[in-house]
Amino acid sequence: MHINSILGFLGILKKSNSLLFGFEALKSLKTNKIHLLIVAKDISKAQQQKLETYNQSETRVLSLFTKDELSTAINRTDTIIIGVTNKKVATAILKKEDTNNDQ
Repeated sequence: MHINSILGFLGILKKSNSLLFGFEALKSLKTNKIHLLIVAKDISKAQQQKLETYNQSETRVLSLFTKDELSTAINRTDTIIIGVTNKKVATAILKKEDTNNDQ
């Protein structure tokens, strides 16, 4: 999976109910339902602080895309935080992202 194909993949994950959005994703961190957070790289400082307050776990956070890119990928407006609930999918995305960082 190329790093840009993650956006297309998010649309598929939305249809399979493998994603949570916004505050719902943050709340689900406490119950370990979220295996990966994808956060818009253009979030405000206040939103970043809220994210840090909720993410006290070991959950990885990726900031690869803008709010507009994430919103377009999942056909939803003003999306800044996406939580991936499927562990296998989260692992695959992280593996690809780590591979791209090594190049």
